[in-house]
Amino acid sequence: MALKVCHFTSTHSPKDQRIFYKECISLAKEGYEVYLVEQGEDCVEKGVTILGTHETEKGRFYRLLKRPKKVYKIAKSVNADIYHFHDMELIPYAKKLKKKGKKVIFDYHEDYASRFAESDALPFPKFIKKLLQKMYCSYENAALKKFDAVISVTPHICERLSKVNPKTYMVTNYPLADSEIWNSEINYNAKSDYVAFAGQVSETYRLPFIAEAIQDIKGIKFKMCGPLRKSDDLDKIEAADVNGITEYLGKLPFMELPDFLRKSRLAFVLYIYSFNTAGHYGTLGSNKLFEAMLCGVPVVCTDYVLWKQIVEKHKCGICVNSYDKEELKRAVEYILDNPEEARKMGERGRKAVLSEYNWQTQVPELLKCYSEL
Repeated sequence: MALKVCHFTSTHSPKDQRIFYKECISLAKEGYEVYLVEQGEDCVEKGVTILGTHETEKGRFYRLLKRPKKVYKIAKSVNADIYHFHDMELIPYAKKLKKKGKKVIFDYHEDYASRFAESDALPFPKFIKKLLQKMYCSYENAALKKFDAVISVTPHICERLSKVNPKTYMVTNYPLADSEIWNSEINYNAKSDYVAFAGQVSETYRLPFIAEAIQDIKGIKFKMCGPLRKSDDLDKIEAADVNGITEYLGKLPFMELPDFLRKSRLAFVLYIYSFNTAGHYGTLGSNKLFEAMLCGVPVVCTDYVLWKQIVEKHKCGICVNSYDKEELKRAVEYILDNPEEARKMGERGRKAVLSEYNWQTQVPELLKCYSEL
């Protein structure tokens, strides 16, 4: 009889790329009986039974307090052998499942403690945020010791978590390179007149900084697509755009994202240096870098230690300081002024993802975690 597995999430969108398309479908292919409790409606797809919350309520109170409880009740009713959860808000309910004798895995997508240290949503002085961060870490560590396994996405987080729970596995967030949407043929002679950013439109990704740095580069547009975090983020980009070179396309359907990137001259993947990225060390938890490489475009990205190792090894782009405008401008101008080298950068980046930085390389570690339970 196949083991019954239940993934559950209270904050991620329906059919989240990592949770549904990568982890749940991979487990279903291996013969596990897989359930996923999430926002949305009930359905069965790709061998995964999705149980939705059918909710109509909105707001932070509902998201943080009421929805987790609702998700837990549905997940508990599945009576699975293994429970795999994805949000810090669900820790109390995961502990309840452990008390019922269930195997429990915490999928640690990011450094959750950084939310307290760096969030602008908390209207507190910095020392209060630090105190909240310390309190949360103590609470989290006590819970982590009780879980049967922990999965995370990048070396520095896995190293920290393994000191608390030795059953820590690194399963990165590399893209589904064999997916149909990423496999269209790339026409390197059909590049458009824009440089691109795809992701959440916010200051986290240094977008006003980019807009200001490339204002004087002739004959180029800066096009952005993705969800808008808050309206004043777009206001800041527009304020920096004195020459009118930026264009915000809104949130594109996921199926249109690869074509948007393929047609660009280069893709920006700039981040702030934060607690979540271990400062200048960086993270493999974000798939933006690898998706851009997979689309065959040169990347201009943050000079994180991890990213420099990849980009310089495969010669697929240029790493820059996320706060140095001149360095950024020089990188963009070099790629635009050397189209043949830019084409080779794109080709090398795509080849690297297809051979090395793709989801199929991570499936064995996910299955190892499950088999060792």
